[in-house]
Amino acid sequence: MSNSRFSLPTDRVTLNEETLRDGEQTAGVIFLRDDKVAIAHQIAAALPGCIINSGYPPISPAEFEAVRAVAQHVTGAQVECAGRATREDFQLCYQAVADAEMPRVSFWFPVSRLMLESRMGMSQREALERAVELVHFGRDLVGDRAGIDVALADASQTPETDLLIEACQRLTEAGAEMIVVCDTVGRMLPDEVSDLVRQLVAGAPDAGICFHAHHDLGNGTTNSIAALRAGARGVATAVNGLGERAGMPPTEEVVANLLLRRDALGLELLADSTALLPLSRLVASYSGIAPHANKPVVGASVLLRETGTQVDWMQRDRRTFQIITPEFLGAERITIVIGKMSSQESLALALANRGIHLDAGELRRVFHALKELTGRQRSVSEADIARLVAGE
Repeated sequence: MSNSRFSLPTDRVTLNEETLRDGEQTAGVIFLRDDKVAIAHQIAAALPGCIINSGYPPISPAEFEAVRAVAQHVTGAQVECAGRATREDFQLCYQAVADAEMPRVSFWFPVSRLMLESRMGMSQREALERAVELVHFGRDLVGDRAGIDVALADASQTPETDLLIEACQRLTEAGAEMIVVCDTVGRMLPDEVSDLVRQLVAGAPDAGICFHAHHDLGNGTTNSIAALRAGARGVATAVNGLGERAGMPPTEEVVANLLLRRDALGLELLADSTALLPLSRLVASYSGIAPHANKPVVGASVLLRETGTQVDWMQRDRRTFQIITPEFLGAERITIVIGKMSSQESLALALANRGIHLDAGELRRVFHALKELTGRQRSVSEADIARLVAGE
């Protein structure tokens, strides 16, 4: 049976934070040793007690050293790394994370006939037996010093649900603390996720089920929430939605759902929402991939407003057009943008924020000039605003 020190708690959600492993599999992204340490520190601060998958040591000596540096320097979170389903990889991964406060070793193996037949030439039964044997080997190696996590790759294209339940049961009995159920190609719909997770939880109640979604059809965040509502104890995420192809469920989106809709979900999560924006910006700087402006939670537009009706209503009650507040993100305020959609009232407020106060007549003049300007050009600069106010 699993070691309770590393078992996923049943009274709160555990995030398996994958920015440094699956996130780094984003085409063109490379995190250097110090990058990984800096990002891991920020993840641990934002998500106390989470599992940080710090990388894939078998790919290179440099990656091994980067993972080991995270394990040696980052506190406040569990440090995991991943390898293939071999004894050699397991031993190497354990060496990389052994110095962590709470080290974890993860390995993956395919469970679908599609992957096994096309890549490995073995049956589902053979693959499961090898995985169970490796968990036994790993538990003998690490004792109670590390957690063991097993990822069931391509579970979403495995219609043999009885096999998946058996895998969860037997791997847990062999000593695995977390079983990661992977929608490897991001094909599942929310109701399919709910149905699968409910069956796995009912069939293997002792297993620490973690759902690993992908965003290929745009369902990653929704599927992760569906998995948690169905009884999964954890979900995998990556900052800014980094990851293979279309990426993973963004950490910041899953966190926002769990914190802001606790009324509906009834799930607990240890998280500091004010650390999400700095974390997003840090990952963007190291990855070279910035979130688009309309990206939920951390996109620039989240704290910008232009439409006059929304600004007017929000002056009376901010809840009318806002769920992500500046306070939630640790930001100073919502910035009012002057543009085509401005009302006269929102224009006055935006100008006042710039220290410009006009009487009613001057405000009408500037407002009409703004409407004329936005009928012939696509954007309004600060220089344009200065000219409008000056009457030029």
